[in-house]
Amino acid sequence: MNAASRAASRWGLSLLLTGALLGGVATRAKAWQDPDAQAVQAAKADPLPAPDAETLAKAVERAFAYLATTQLPDGGWAQGDVSPNMGDGMQHENHLFSKSNVADTAAVVLAMLKAGNTPSSGPHSERLVKALGYICGQVEASDEESMSVTDHQGTCVQRKLGQYADTFFAAYALAEAKGVMNGEPAELAERVSAALDKTLAKIQRHQGADGGWRQEGWATM
Repeated sequence: MNAASRAASRWGLSLLLTGALLGGVATRAKAWQDPDAQAVQAAKADPLPAPDAETLAKAVERAFAYLATTQLPDGGWAQGDVSPNMGDGMQHENHLFSKSNVADTAAVVLAMLKAGNTPSSGPHSERLVKALGYICGQVEASDEESMSVTDHQGTCVQRKLGQYADTFFAAYALAEAKGVMNGEPAELAERVSAALDKTLAKIQRHQGADGGWRQEGWATM
């Protein structure tokens, strides 16, 4: 075999090996992707049935039963335990995981209201009254000028959604509660209305020239 033939042979072998290698990579990539692709196709071909109303209602009640065990004496809910590394350890240092906060409490209030409870009716009305009392208390204790409605700083919600996430959560929960209370119970209804007015005034006062509000969080909602 002359030099030219040997070179051609080596070139052909190189191409063959390269082709085999690329083919193997492509096969492995396809094999890695196929399970997901097959799952998507299977889901399209045979989608899971939507839960019936009874099953859904039972799941909601189980969730409320759990929340009943975690409501704190002041009427609020805390964020729960998190990694000690989150927030440079501040979450644990300040015991934020075991302190009520407005945003998490407002989220529970909204869930209870959406499930048909009001402060004067429904299986969770008493817990709802306590939770609204906690939110009102935080708003009432806040200053008039700043955007904040709480003195609890550094929570998970604030770090993800922004420093003033509690303010917007409070406005949403208080507005929804006011809409179903019809003035009852009278004392709480007055507090809810006043707290909502104060919260909305804070929000309006800090609206930017572009119509939006400053966003310091990193997560979307």
